[in-house]
Amino acid sequence: MSQSMNAKPLPPAFHIYANFHSEDLGALGETESNLSHDISLGGDWPERTEINLHTSTRLLANASSFENSQACILLPSCSGSGADREPLYASHHATGSPFTFAIESGPGRRREAFEWRCSDGPNSPSQNTNDPEYELVRIATDTPSGLARAWAPGDATSSDGKEVVARITYLVRRDPELLAFKFLGTGVSGALGERWSVMAAATALSLWDYERRLAGKGFDLTREWPYMIDSLVIPPDTDDCES
Repeated sequence: MSQSMNAKPLPPAFHIYANFHSEDLGALGETESNLSHDISLGGDWPERTEINLHTSTRLLANASSFENSQACILLPSCSGSGADREPLYASHHATGSPFTFAIESGPGRRREAFEWRCSDGPNSPSQNTNDPEYELVRIATDTPSGLARAWAPGDATSSDGKEVVARITYLVRRDPELLAFKFLGTGVSGALGERWSVMAAATALSLWDYERRLAGKGFDLTREWPYMIDSLVIPPDTDDCES
């Protein structure tokens, strides 16, 4: 996996749009007429998916489907060559269970933990209750590592008082829009760094695939055939991404 940090940064808020005329999933951008990144599919679709986030010249991340209670995100290695495997864990079956990951954050590149949690609070941007929503919660409460400027957490908070640094809404039956993503507070300020923002977007893609499976339907790229999955069974946790 080639080094991709310092590629075109992700917009502070964006949508992912389906491309029904291509084998690729679609594109990412602030609007459908202002696209900045591509989303392509790999793996054995639709049973097991790999979703690639990239520009025209650089691969930013590869996000896998959930298997054995985790998805695997491939990012360019911090060492400058090869790829780092970063797991995204599904905690358990209960409704509202968080999905957790850790990633180097801030100028000091300290590893921090984050959780995607189901969101149904009063600040939820969606007016459609059928649209699944998640908020990304920063577990740490101190200044991001290595940040030299003044810092204060954003206003959006979780039920336990942690800062919400991003929010995603999966748009049900909103062709061609698949999901809406917005960085918030410390997330939109850039204080957590580009590697963190790419990881946040890549995990959102894995969660989109999770919701697609959980809803009991596949995503029909050609609209020519249905693919039904009755339920998603999550086995017990494993420790690391499979090699």
